[in-house]
Amino acid sequence: MVIFVDTSAIYALLDANDRYHLLARSAWIEWIEQPVSFICSNYVLLESLALIQRRLGMEAAQRFVAEMVPVFVTLDKTGHPYGRSQCLARCSPPECQSGGLHQF
Repeated sequence: MVIFVDTSAIYALLDANDRYHLLARSAWIEWIEQPVSFICSNYVLLESLALIQRRLGMEAAQRFVAEMVPVFVTLDKTGHPYGRSQCLARCSPPECQSGGLHQF
């Protein structure tokens, strides 16, 4: 099965206060145990990272990068990989704590 994931689904999964959190969590738990490919674009990953950092904080952003980003297959491997890698690389603990994610 192939599932395209967008920012709203990622955010709902991570924010326990989101009105769709329980639905997103239930679906994630079910799908993660199956042979599923989670597809998205680099833009979705970057938008999700920015939203998570802004609303849930740096620790949540770091966990997203470490634990969830590797699960996704991106559609645009040739489109803007440098920007994605730079943004995600800046989410290392020392740089994130000093706000490095915003310093481009």
